[in-house]
Amino acid sequence: MTTNLLLIVLFAVIFIFLIFLYARRNTDKTDEENETDTDELIRYLKERIAAATSADNGTDYSLSQDEINRRRNIKAKLRLLLKDCTYGDIAAKDYVKSQFAKWLVEKYGAGEQPKSVWIERVIPFADESRLTAADKFDILLYAYKKTCGYDALKMLIEKYKLNEPKISDDGDEYYEITAADIEKVFSAERAALNNADKLNVVVQRVYQQFKGHGVIDEIRDMNIDGVSGGVSGVPESFSVRANNTESEGTIVPPSNYDSVWLMLGGINIHLSFLSFGSSAELIRVCENLYRYGNPGQLTENMGKMINRMKDGSRITVARPNFSESWVFLLRKFSSSYRSLDELYAD
Repeated sequence: MTTNLLLIVLFAVIFIFLIFLYARRNTDKTDEENETDTDELIRYLKERIAAATSADNGTDYSLSQDEINRRRNIKAKLRLLLKDCTYGDIAAKDYVKSQFAKWLVEKYGAGEQPKSVWIERVIPFADESRLTAADKFDILLYAYKKTCGYDALKMLIEKYKLNEPKISDDGDEYYEITAADIEKVFSAERAALNNADKLNVVVQRVYQQFKGHGVIDEIRDMNIDGVSGGVSGVPESFSVRANNTESEGTIVPPSNYDSVWLMLGGINIHLSFLSFGSSAELIRVCENLYRYGNPGQLTENMGKMINRMKDGSRITVARPNFSESWVFLLRKFSSSYRSLDELYAD
């Protein structure tokens, strides 16, 4: 009787264990299927960063002390630049991006055929019909940056008069750059990128989702008045409630993480073709923007932070309960001076 009971318990334990393994395998498979191509590259870069910055105990006796010190200095420099690149240090950002490009090429190959598959999986340069407005904007900004430097965004907007007001159905003026505007500019420019250019655009896309500031990462570096996010649209909590009660035909308003605004020449322009994609991404960007100089932690009790970034930009970040949702307002001081007569021509 006792033996039979033990066998029953043993079989039950084995059965439960097999169910656990099956469920774990399916969960891992689902996570892998949901993972984007950019996520795969970021995961690889995290592994390379961990290996490149890990402590060296100096037990490799085949190396001289000078070589050991040199390697330690390289690791210390990389650790420092990985931190500084999120604080608005453009030189640190360029170094980190060049290191990312080197590692990705070592792993996946350069842009020459047939080794460009991984590049096309992130941004489908070869199939224009699959390019999103954000993809086309990144390509345009990169092409202009090659010739115009950090005036690229200003030159692009002014050339195609994207800073001119639009008229609403009610006759009111508003400023907005839409996906349709980007489509027209992209068709007019026909920017030609070589393999090295495509690699650089993809590296920027990976960098901004990993260490950078999301969709505003390159915009933030430009010579503009400022950029902000999360300041319009409805908070995610409200969106959830609205989605649960909406009826057929109801227009769902944009979420706060769809909010990206550019200030140029004293004008606030809504970049409606850009979105952070999720509340989690907006929060990540907000948390990265204000941390230069260790000003403290943004909490529910201290829900607003005013600080400066390493390049002198002034950053204000707020979160619930101080504000309805996570928001940031970044003011730069690199744009050209404009007189009152220029700002108020009438």
